[in-house]
Amino acid sequence: MSFVFASIDRKGSLLAHYTQRMGALVDRRLSQVALEAARKEAELSARNAVAASRAKSEFLANMSHELHTPLSSIIGFAEMMEREVKGAMPPVYRDYAKNILDSGRQLLAVVDDVLDLSQIETGTYAIAETEIDIAEALTGIFRLAQGRAAQAGLYLQARMPTGLPRLTADARAFKQIVSNLLSNAIKYTRAGGRIYVLASLTPERELSLRVVDTGVGMKESELARIVLPFERLGEAMTRKQQGAGLGLTLVDTLMRMHGGTLVLQSKVGVGTMATVTFPARRLAAAAPADNAPADTASAETGPGDTSPADIVPSAAHDADTNAAPQP
Repeated sequence: MSFVFASIDRKGSLLAHYTQRMGALVDRRLSQVALEAARKEAELSARNAVAASRAKSEFLANMSHELHTPLSSIIGFAEMMEREVKGAMPPVYRDYAKNILDSGRQLLAVVDDVLDLSQIETGTYAIAETEIDIAEALTGIFRLAQGRAAQAGLYLQARMPTGLPRLTADARAFKQIVSNLLSNAIKYTRAGGRIYVLASLTPERELSLRVVDTGVGMKESELARIVLPFERLGEAMTRKQQGAGLGLTLVDTLMRMHGGTLVLQSKVGVGTMATVTFPARRLAAAAPADNAPADTASAETGPGDTSPADIVPSAAHDADTNAAPQP
């Protein structure tokens, strides 16, 4: 009798053992099925997201093209009216024409930014590399910004060493990078403030361009987000400024396409320093730049004896040193 019970116990134990193993195998298989389903769902979501992003970029590119032509016509006719090419107009109509011209140019700039970003996202933006005379290019960009700076009551000055080597880059992209940084500085600096454009070579022979302002500044937590498309951060003055929030996004993207970097340093109520650095491989071999700074003409509304040191103390001799100033 005891033998029968022992046999039953052993069979019961084996059955429990196999049942436990079978349960573990079923649980493992169910987990594998769930993971596989989750993986396929994630892949599908990723493909849908990529497709949606591409569709959005293509839509924006097409719409930008459609807007570009009529806007160019509006701007052209407004320029003719402002200059009274076809005859004199009442002063109030000239003012209307100027408002149309200014608004058209502003909208065209937004359209161009959207078009560029869309082309970059779809991989159709082409870099047309050429040799750029850095001093000449910066002087031209600087002169274009002088009118806006003077109108806003800002002191604006560019400083660069003589004998800078030529830069191999896309000339239009280079202009866009510096212009966007200057435009941001002008937008977010109150009347009486100062803006400097500082060019120098680093010890590694990289080209460093810095735009330093005494504007409203940003919180450190906002610096990473401000380069995202359509981001508008900051205080009331920042939010009231016009624009699509693509300026720094394009600067960051275009710099990466050139193998360079954009670094932002800022402090609320003190100002902001934006630094773009082009790699040494993009600079032509040349003798070291002269340490003597060459200042361009200033759109000056503040005291004439101000210097970069008034904005960032460690930049007292920035034109002939490579120290990175802190805003």
